[in-house]
Amino acid sequence: AVRGENLQMKNLDVEKGVVSIKGRVLDLVYLDEQQGEKAKGFFSKLFK
Repeated sequence: AVRGENLQMKNLDVEKGVVSIKGRVLDLVYLDEQQGEKAKGFFSKLFK
């Protein structure tokens, strides 16, 4: 989850694990619920 003010997603490439967000980011929370396995979700690609 991303929480902030005036957030605009400028770029999203799930395959490359790239996201660009413009604005004031107050919180960024990521929970990987697949313990013991390699995660395959969007944020797991961003935070390798």
